[in-house]
Amino acid sequence: MYLDHERDHYGRLAALDQNAFRSLVVFLAVPVAITVAITLWVQFTELVFPHPAQAQTWNIAVVAPILALGAVGAWLSVHSHMTPDPLARRYLLPGLVASLVAGVLVGSATLFLDQHFGFSAFAARKLGVSTLAMSFPISVPINVGGAIVLECLFRLIPLSVIYWLIGRVVLHGRHEHVVFWSIAAITALLEPLGNLPGIAGGQPMLWAVIAVIYGANLVEAALFRRYGWPAPIMARIAMFGAWHVLGGILIAAAR
Repeated sequence: MYLDHERDHYGRLAALDQNAFRSLVVFLAVPVAITVAITLWVQFTELVFPHPAQAQTWNIAVVAPILALGAVGAWLSVHSHMTPDPLARRYLLPGLVASLVAGVLVGSATLFLDQHFGFSAFAARKLGVSTLAMSFPISVPINVGGAIVLECLFRLIPLSVIYWLIGRVVLHGRHEHVVFWSIAAITALLEPLGNLPGIAGGQPMLWAVIAVIYGANLVEAALFRRYGWPAPIMARIAMFGAWHVLGGILIAAAR
């Protein structure tokens, strides 16, 4: 009986590692490949951005390490059992649909608040440019690649790695729900705090930006937990589509 239990245990671990490896391969073949292609296109065509600082981030030397660490995060998220197997039939399609809907809703709400408070226009004025939005249709690949990089930076890397260290290595799976949401609540602050320099001095839009971006990060963390890494990436792409791509079209139309 003991040997049967041990075989079942190691069998489950082997299946989990297979799922994690398959998830890693898909992550490298789809979001990583797409982002590398976009980065190289931007870099070698010397695409002109509204502000020079935007172009500096589209460098393969900057993007590649983030994607590599993001791949580690994608693998760890499945390996540590923080998320289900994202490629399983019952999670992949429902997760993409739910994330698409959530991203469009959050992006539309953010666009409305941006139009009301004007925090994107405020940030652009601080940098001495009329807008930070790219023109359509170039804005589409830029925001797709940007969404993938940001999800690696703000979600896949910190959340997966810290959860693995605390939830699995230290606590061996105990209190995993509390561990996940404690880490998610803290890491969700990374993006809004990173945007503070661009909107500093713009009260009350400062608190509006923090609240909106923090809330969006919590939504993406919930999707990550429920469906795995494709979900927050899809949500971010949909959010940027509604906020930055559509917002850029509206800005161009208003000129």
